[in-house]
Amino acid sequence: MEFRARRWSGRSPVRCASAATWDGVGQVAFARVTTDGATFGYLADVFVLPSQRGRGFGKALMDAVMAHPQLQGLRRFMLATGDAHGLYAQYGFDAPSRPQTLMEILRPDIYQAAAAAP
Repeated sequence: MEFRARRWSGRSPVRCASAATWDGVGQVAFARVTTDGATFGYLADVFVLPSQRGRGFGKALMDAVMAHPQLQGLRRFMLATGDAHGLYAQYGFDAPSRPQTLMEILRPDIYQAAAAAP
């Protein structure tokens, strides 16, 4: 298993980093963190190819993300997951301590609607 971390991109106060793992054939996993570099980070777009799950790629990504020097000392680090709670709990993630302070705009069909537009 080979891990490749890409450098931080962007010159604005909001930065984005991505990480990927490779199995010698091609990319099998990916993760991205968006952060202001000071107080907040959001882990997004995490995936491991279904055929490669259970082989340690998700843990390799999370090890790299959590060790990244520009992500140390953030006051809040968030993510959303539908099925990997156990993985993220190993890295200290938990349900929001004050869910009443969080809000969202949810548009679950936005991509289908855009594809159907003339």
